[in-house]
Amino acid sequence: MRKIHRITMDDLAKEAGVSKATVSLILNSVPTARFSAETRERVLRLAREKAFVLPSATPEHGLIG
Repeated sequence: MRKIHRITMDDLAKEAGVSKATVSLILNSVPTARFSAETRERVLRLAREKAFVLPSATPEHGLIG
C-alpha cells in the first residue's frame, strides 16, 4: 500500500517561493498582513491545487465533526 504524503505549509512555502510565515498569514486571512496580490494568489492557488487543509481543521487536531 502506498503512503499518502500530506502537503504541509513548508511544502507550499517552498513551491511558492515564500516563507512558512507568509503562507500561514495568507491562509489564515490575517487582516494586518500585507502581501502583493500576486503572492497572495500564488499561495492560494497552490493550496487549492494541492488540496491543502489547515492543521486546525483536521480530525487529529481535536476538531469534532
